[in-house]
Amino acid sequence: MKEPETVERIEPGGVTPTEAFSILGNETRISILQALWEGAEPMSFSDLRAAVGVDKGNFNYHLGELSHFVRRCEEGYELRETGTQVMRAVVAGTITEDPELGPVEAGRPCPFCGSPIELLYRDEHITVRCRDCAGVLGGDLPDGAFMHYAFPPAGLADRSLPEVVEAAHVLFEAHVAMMLQGVCPACTARTGTEVLVCEDHAIGPDGLCERCESVPEIWATFTCRNCRYERRAVLWLVAVYHPATITALSERWEFDTFLELQRLLWSNPEYIASVSERVVSTDPLRLRVEFPTESGPLSIQYDEQLRVLGVER
Repeated sequence: MKEPETVERIEPGGVTPTEAFSILGNETRISILQALWEGAEPMSFSDLRAAVGVDKGNFNYHLGELSHFVRRCEEGYELRETGTQVMRAVVAGTITEDPELGPVEAGRPCPFCGSPIELLYRDEHITVRCRDCAGVLGGDLPDGAFMHYAFPPAGLADRSLPEVVEAAHVLFEAHVAMMLQGVCPACTARTGTEVLVCEDHAIGPDGLCERCESVPEIWATFTCRNCRYERRAVLWLVAVYHPATITALSERWEFDTFLELQRLLWSNPEYIASVSERVVSTDPLRLRVEFPTESGPLSIQYDEQLRVLGVER
């Protein structure tokens, strides 16, 4: 069978970043994009001009300048995908809002020790920390942090604090699932995988390793080769996506969807504490994660690229 062809390069086209920002740096043009977004359906020239509220000559000029973001169709005018992405960034609050929240008690237990947790939102990032345990992350983050990553401001709206934490979990795990398949959730380009193992890992008095400033010895890091989007995940979270793990955990809990399984895991700190991760060998690197199950341990072995080498029950 003939090997599938690889796209070596994309032919240049469209506009440069400088041109794109210059095009969008105009109130009338943004109003055109907003009108098309709010209309949801293609709009005629006259309806679109009426919605924007400028004279015909001015409107003609600015509409023509938006050809990279707006296209003419049979029914009139509609947003191109580029225009849609601009408006999605606007309504998500990513490029227009800068809310702050907390620290406030989040109304959910710590997934690692069951103690109360706090939520902090600054600079479009959500941080969740435990009041009593070391969490998993150190460095410049608050003590007890176990969650810290970008979270659009719109994710805070119309949700209780426990729902915000759950939404952040869902977002994180959905992105990890995509990157495990080699797809960047931010730009869809190919992602790379690297396993980081702390040498001489030793937990200090503060509950963190002084060398790597975290609790886990093993981290899986996924990085986009195009936009540099990155996610880090502990090994057991990667292993949860394996079909053998889902089957084994169905013996312990009843769940209909993978999302329900995720909720069960995060709400059972004693079970998460019972899952083990270890380095089997360093040359070559071999890793093992083991889940307790009703019918005995389930262990999954990985190599340095997180390829599954074996599953044992």
